[in-house]
Amino acid sequence: MRLALFATMVLLLTLLASDTALACNCFPLSAAESFKNADIVFEGELLGVTGLPPASRFSLAYRFKVRKSVKGSVGNVVSVFGDGTECDSFFAPGFVYRVYANDVDGILTSGACSGNEILGAATAFSTFTSVSHPPYWQRFFLNIVEICGLGVLLGSGVFVWRRCVTKLT
Repeated sequence: MRLALFATMVLLLTLLASDTALACNCFPLSAAESFKNADIVFEGELLGVTGLPPASRFSLAYRFKVRKSVKGSVGNVVSVFGDGTECDSFFAPGFVYRVYANDVDGILTSGACSGNEILGAATAFSTFTSVSHPPYWQRFFLNIVEICGLGVLLGSGVFVWRRCVTKLT
């Protein structure tokens, strides 16, 4: 009985403590491979990052001022969307990027495995709206607090259950 209870607690803790797997470990692509895999390739300066509402399919929108369209056609200003995960591309203000994006139903997306490159510093810094992502250690700490809280809750439940069962028998 104790072994079954212990195994159940370990299974619950393992399921709750596990984080999503990061599938963005990728092989470095050459510029030619990145170009071939992308639907749209452009060179542009990051104008800003906008956080999208939770109901949206994506959580971030990176807005670029396009300097040169290399593959496909894009306007003067284009938005590339991201999920807000570790697998997103990271774009910082004040730099000109070559962005390799894919068009999914009219929405441009780009990730860490796309092969985006920094071409150089921008000549004029634009206004930048920052969206902060919680650092890895904060997510790790919150996972630990969650596990400890669950352990205390389950331990208290087992304690109360054992007290009630021993009084009844």
